[in-house]
Amino acid sequence: MALMVPESIPSKASQGEITLYKVLSEKLSDDFYVWYEPSVQGCLPYFTILAANFGLLVINVANWFPNQIVSANNDIFTIKFQREGTERTEIQEQGRRTRQKGMARTSIQPSALQQGKRYLDKLLNKLQTYQILTHPDGKLVFPIGFGAVMSNITTDQARENNIYDLLGEHQMVYREELMSWNNLSQAELVNRLKRIFTDKLPVRTLTDDQIQTIKGIIYPEIAIKDLPASPSSVPDGVVLKDNTYVISTLDHRQECIARAIGEGHRIIYGVAGSGKTLILLCRAKFLLNQNHNRRILILCYNISLASHLKSILHEDPRNPHFKKIDVMHFDAWVENTIGRQEYRKLRHLVNYGEYVVEKALNQLNTLPQARKYDAILVDEAQAFYPYWFKCCVAALKEPENGNLMIVSDGKQSFYKRPGFTWKSVGVKAVGRTTSRKFQLDINYRNTREILAAAWSLVKNIQDIDEAINIENTDDSEVTFPIIEPRAAVRQGYRPVLHIVQTEQQEIESAIREVQKIQQEFGCELREIAVLYKWDAILPKERQLLYYLTKRLKSLGLDNYWVTETSNSEIKYSINIPGIRIMTTHKSLGLEFKAVLILGVQEFYSTRSPAPLVALHRKKLYVAMTRAQDVLHVFGSGNSHLIEELQQSGNFEIQYE
Repeated sequence: MALMVPESIPSKASQGEITLYKVLSEKLSDDFYVWYEPSVQGCLPYFTILAANFGLLVINVANWFPNQIVSANNDIFTIKFQREGTERTEIQEQGRRTRQKGMARTSIQPSALQQGKRYLDKLLNKLQTYQILTHPDGKLVFPIGFGAVMSNITTDQARENNIYDLLGEHQMVYREELMSWNNLSQAELVNRLKRIFTDKLPVRTLTDDQIQTIKGIIYPEIAIKDLPASPSSVPDGVVLKDNTYVISTLDHRQECIARAIGEGHRIIYGVAGSGKTLILLCRAKFLLNQNHNRRILILCYNISLASHLKSILHEDPRNPHFKKIDVMHFDAWVENTIGRQEYRKLRHLVNYGEYVVEKALNQLNTLPQARKYDAILVDEAQAFYPYWFKCCVAALKEPENGNLMIVSDGKQSFYKRPGFTWKSVGVKAVGRTTSRKFQLDINYRNTREILAAAWSLVKNIQDIDEAINIENTDDSEVTFPIIEPRAAVRQGYRPVLHIVQTEQQEIESAIREVQKIQQEFGCELREIAVLYKWDAILPKERQLLYYLTKRLKSLGLDNYWVTETSNSEIKYSINIPGIRIMTTHKSLGLEFKAVLILGVQEFYSTRSPAPLVALHRKKLYVAMTRAQDVLHVFGSGNSHLIEELQQSGNFEIQYE
């Protein structure tokens, strides 16, 4: 079966659209991607078909009946619609519609082929900007075409209405042919679809990187980032040019999840590395692309995560309209809401957080609708205080039914927060939660080896919500349930535990490993992170980190100390070059190809009470699951935790 987006056709689709969806879904193999786009703002619904050995084809679906066509030429069709009761005339001119009472309603629309051609011309200009998709002369390396289906008009009826000769013979599919497609084999259907192409380019099998790049250009909401192309990005024998980039995108599963999330309040649970943040970003971009006038806000707890997400959206050169999406950490948003002066007045109070939120709630309840939001999306919600969610609900234009998306993972909760229910903070959670239904218990970020090492740290921690089974309990009583990772889809290197004598030796060992990683894996420096636990840095620890930054710099390894100051954290961006250096808890929500964790012994103390020990373990779990491919952990001195990691069998041990 083809990979369909969405995975089922909406109930409002016409019978012709349902028939075509079913045929494409069942007849095409799973190396075909097919997207169905319903009618939007007067445009005809269309299907986009993409495959490595096929090319890119767009098919519009016209659901007009023969008696609806008033007149037609090569460019436009005048279509008559009947309404029950009063008849009206609707004329569309230069994007505007006027209505007159007293006669049938008509609509002037582009011909089905003309609409496809306009869309494809715009798309062609975008596709040609990526060298990975073009020949040296600038032409695409794959065929691209458009066609149309007349789902309610037969060939004979098209001739009778004098429209058959206006439209291309091979580009058009009339009703009787569409119905016959149910009886075609896969090969026969593919051959018929290929005849729609007017540009008969030879098909050179596209690579996975080329397919992803095409997907990211067509649907910018699923694009994650641009990456340098590698030799595997192009077919064998093709010379890769300098400064050639590919687009990394959500996979089919993640895209379907993002599009399937319904309106209203929605709670998304998932394990580390399941793509929750990517889905959240896709959802925000998708909502904006549906309506560019929507006011959308993304909230999170950490300043560094807010800066990271903001840079992804606001520094996207291909989609400058994503700057319309507001991205803030919660404190900055509240300060912005009540005003800096008022916020600073309250900072000295013991329970200032509650007073600040109370002020913010009062302010939000009196805000005019224009300053409220159509959608609010909360990332890493397990870090939020309960009463913060009341502010999120109050900031919506429609508090009861507005788009509120809350994303969390109970096992990444290392801040002490009071228990609560969604109902108590005004969030409608019943029947609106998403977990295993969308396979968010599968880890796509980490290798199996990294996940096994990380999960062993926290699998036996008893959390308040852990006894609650999310599948069998009223979800309004569950805030952040624990979901165990079912699997990691990738295999790789075992994590390495470096055991040394002093913290200074940890730094030296980490520097050597950074050099090896850069040489052996060839990844960009910004894809490497050095994490440390020290929250309130003592002078000795700060000196060690200063030494680390200067030593790396002297070796020609640029670096950015994200959590050196609050200002450096605020200015953080995905586009700043260099190795990232930051605290483990500020890395929440981020990911890197390689992660090096300093001072693992700091994550355990025999003097700490059991609840604090659990929180520290969760913090180390979060740090370890930031690593996509390579993980190095450094420890010194005598520590129960170092001994535990050493005996777990999950690490390659190096004594230095």
